[in-house]
Amino acid sequence: MNRTLSHLSEALRSAFGTARELEAAAECSERSAFRYFNGESVPNVVTLARLIRRSPTFLAAFLEYAGLDERSLAIAAQKLRYDEAALKRDWTANSADMERHLAADEARLRADAAEKPAVPDGSPVSGNQR
Repeated sequence: MNRTLSHLSEALRSAFGTARELEAAAECSERSAFRYFNGESVPNVVTLARLIRRSPTFLAAFLEYAGLDERSLAIAAQKLRYDEAALKRDWTANSADMERHLAADEARLRADAAEKPAVPDGSPVSGNQR
């Protein structure tokens, strides 16, 4: 995977052959085409769009540079699948932890309720009645 601007310049040279051909394809000045062709400058977005539309070779190089080629996307997708699996493991572990804590709290509340003295009519004493 080559993600350098020189890679894009090489792709421009490969796709268009000469600065004159690049000038015609990019619909730019001769001077700009020469700078793009020699890697001294980068085309603006509109010019990039024109070049991408006119050359599958340049499109492939640009997608690779941007990290949007098949290989880069496959690597990113694999990383996302790994991260998703890790998050699911964490979720499962945290859910089990939460269930244990809830069960322990409920048991503690039941034990506290059982220890409270009853009022003469048999109902438990609330916190306000003490």
